[in-house]
Parts: sequence; structure tokens; C-alpha cells
Amino acid sequence: MRGQMMLATSLLALAAGAGGSAPIVKVGLYKNGLAVVTRTVSPDSSGTAVVDGSARPAYGTFWHSADRPVTVTRTVAQDNVTVSFRAAPDFAPVLAEAEKGGDIEAEAYAEGEKNRVYSASGTLVANGDGIILRLRSGSRLSIPRHLKVAVKGPGCGESWRFAGTDKPFAVEYLTSGASWTPSYRLALGEKGVGTLFMSADVRNELGDWKDVELSLISGFPNLKFANVPSLIGGGVDFVTYKSAVEAAEGGTPQPWYNARGAKAKAAGGVMSQSVMMNYSAPDICAAPNAAAYGMAEAGGGSDVHYREVGKVTLGKDETVTLPLGAKETKVERLVDWDLNDRRDFWGRLNGEEFNPELWDAVRVRNPFGFPLTTAPMEVVEEGRIVGQNPCAWTNPGDEAIVKVTKALSVKGTYEERGDGKMLSSKMSSLGANERFHFDGCEYRKETVTATMKLTNFRKEPAKLRVKKTFSGEFVKSEVEPTKRHDPPPADARVNAVHDLTWEFELEAGESREISFTYWLWVRM
Repeated sequence: MRGQMMLATSLLALAAGAGGSAPIVKVGLYKNGLAVVTRTVSPDSSGTAVVDGSARPAYGTFWHSADRPVTVTRTVAQDNVTVSFRAAPDFAPVLAEAEKGGDIEAEAYAEGEKNRVYSASGTLVANGDGIILRLRSGSRLSIPRHLKVAVKGPGCGESWRFAGTDKPFAVEYLTSGASWTPSYRLALGEKGVGTLFMSADVRNELGDWKDVELSLISGFPNLKFANVPSLIGGGVDFVTYKSAVEAAEGGTPQPWYNARGAKAKAAGGVMSQSVMMNYSAPDICAAPNAAAYGMAEAGGGSDVHYREVGKVTLGKDETVTLPLGAKETKVERLVDWDLNDRRDFWGRLNGEEFNPELWDAVRVRNPFGFPLTTAPMEVVEEGRIVGQNPCAWTNPGDEAIVKVTKALSVKGTYEERGDGKMLSSKMSSLGANERFHFDGCEYRKETVTATMKLTNFRKEPAKLRVKKTFSGEFVKSEVEPTKRHDPPPADARVNAVHDLTWEFELEAGESREISFTYWLWVRM
């Protein structure tokens, strides 16, 4: 009850300046081109309101906060429109007669006759599978879609007509048309300290924004029906609607459909993926579910984060760059060597060329009170750009390793040597503990010794981080790993996959060799 009173109060306060339209007052943006939009609707004394309805809401995300049920009617009525169309050569007198009254339909020209283009002006009543134009005489001209040549006139003209209450209310829905992208810049300093800058580019293709409360959302949410058109959008044929719903229920991604049931093209290349609807507590306009989605600055949970940036004014098709903060943080320079697994699903060497590269990298701690979402991080030293690479999702206080440039002055070699035991023997000659039957295949046991050698050709010490991924079971290492990670078995492999990490420092001109042993099953 308290939440409803707060909602009504904020809506009434806002409605005074709404001007009878349905302005966008709040937008939550995801990085994938979808946005959660809140608008205010201010009905007249008769209990109706006609507002722009060109949006295409996602199925299951259109909600309103009216105090009673409202009906929604969608129309594409549009005045002063001129339609050009093809018709038979003898259609001219029929069209002239229609100016005096009576409904007509444009007919295709007969085979063998020349095509003729006609024009008619009036009010556009429908523009879906066919065009319906109401002429000035009141007659209705029906034009099949395949005969249309062009439609000229004012804007889209699509609208929603709400009826059922004379009190202001809010509507919210998920739709395509806006996006944000983050960027990071790390300025390296001295004594292991750097400054991390964060900014965001916001692209608006929804419509004009005036003092819109903007939130930037990050995370990996799930909404099965984000690419299914809502019936509230209008013009969605039931075959398309049923197909899209069934596909979403089965988990198969579907394209976004427009009101004619055709695949919609992504404007600006940003309208593509699915998102989750969520809200932070508003000050001006409450969303219908605001009470259930109160958010702190750090977001409604650690995995879906709302970054509120305040009020933004932005025209349609405009982009703005917003600075989101800068903080000093701990930075460590290191040489990173990531050695991937060379074994396939059956434990055999994959035969691909193995030439892993060493990279100069930085290990940077997230100093902000919110996560760093996946984005490019530019690294600069003494004002010069030295590299750029993606920074993965990093929680507050956690660390990320960003590769900067190839480490040409630190050399590394890696080799493996198997025991070669029983490679040419028959199965009967293998010991019981040296063979394994799985899923109709026979496997032999192989013990492998891996050796890594690193040399620092620099004139100063270098911090090394070496990570090796392998299939099988770890036996021993001459140098104890700094870290060991054992992810759970996956995809029915006979060999588990493990990670070993060593961190150490190499003095100038120093070489170091590390060997470790593991065993695995190899298909015969």
C-alpha cells in the first residue's frame, strides 16, 4: 500500500508537466542494444490518452501502474500522406470516381499491359500486409502490399490509445533501440600505482530524451522471451507470434520481428541480444514493479549491476560520452605465458603447431565500488599508448590481467616427452592398470614429463606468470606451483582438465627450467 501511494504521488507530480504526451522518464541500458523504458501517460478528463506507439515491446515485459485495467488500441492513422502505387491502365477513372465516394481496391495490371503508377493522398489507416488510405472524400482505397511504390508524408504515425482511467500512470517495457559501451584507460605510474579511468558511450535510437534518469546495466542476465514481439506492439501475425514463443520456450534464439512479422534489421548494429528487466528505486517516476526491485548503488545483487548516471538529455540517433570516474589503483607489471592444452577429446596430441607467445601484461586491481564489465582497456605509459586488450568482468577489489604487448626480450620454450610405453604392443601385453575401456574404445595409460625453460634477456628483473593447462592427473613438479585449479569434469572426457600456475622472478640474464609430470589415458 505504501509503495502504491508513493507511486501515485510521484506520478501526479510529474504529470503536471507532461503536456498530455508520454515522455520517456527513465531508461535502463544493456550493452547488447536493448533497454528497459519507463514512460508516463497522462489521460484527459474522458479517461483516454493517445501516445506514440512505435516501440516494439518484448513479450511479457509490458506493464502499467494504472489503478484499474486499461484497454490499449494501436493505430497507424496518419494525415497528409501520399501513396504511389501500380495498377492497371484503366484504373484512372475508377480512382477519380472514388473521390466522389465509395471504397475501391487497386488491382494489378493485366498480363501484357504496361504498368502505370498512380498517386493518391489522404489519411493512412493501415500500413501492414496491405495499405488502406482514407481519401478526402471519405472513400477507402485498399492497396495490396506488392503494388506499393512509395509512401510519403510525416513521421511514423503509429500510436497507442489507452482508455479506462483518468489518473496518470506509468508504463514500462523492454525494447530495442539504445545501448551503452564501456571503455577503460589505465595510466601507469611509479612504484606499482596507476590511475584507472572509466567512461561510457551511450547511443540513443529510441526517440528524444529530456532529463531522462539513465542507468547503465551490466551482467549476464537471462530473459527467454526478449526476442519475441509482444502483442501490444500490434501488427504481429499469430503464425509469427506462435513460432517465436515456441522457439523461446525451447531455448532456440530467434530474430527480433517487427510489426509486420518480418525480421527487423538492427539499427546501428546494436539491437541483437536478450536482457533482463530490473529497476533501481526512482525519485521521479516509479516503475510498476519498483517496490520489488529497490537497488543500492552496487546493484540489486552482485551479478546484475545498475550504474546510475543521473539525468541525460539526448536526441534521437545521437551518442554521448560520459565519464564514470577515475581512481588510483595497484598495478603490477609481469610477463604472462599461457600454455594451452595440446590434447584432444581422446587424449591424443592434436597435431597443431604449438608456439605459445609470452606477453608483457599488467595485473590491475578494480578500485571502484562496482564491477568492471567486459570492455577494452587501453594502457598508457608516460602519455603514450603501449597496448589495448579486453578486460574481463572484474568484481570490486578483484584483479584482472590485461595483455599489453608481446614480450620479445623474454624467451620461453616448452616440450613434452611421453614414456612411449607399449605404443607398439598388442592389448594383451598391457598391464591391467595400464589400459582402460570406455564408451566402446580402448585407452592406454601414458606418463608425460613437461619441461618449460625461460630466459630473461633484459637488463632488469622480470616477474613471470606461467600457466599450463593439461589433461590427465598431476603427479609431481620440481618447483611447487603457486596455484592449482581443478575445474569439474566436462563433456564426458576420460581425462579431467587441470590448470597449474607458477609465479616467480627472473633476474637480468637469468635462465630457469621447470619440469612437472602427469599421466593421462590415450585412445589406442
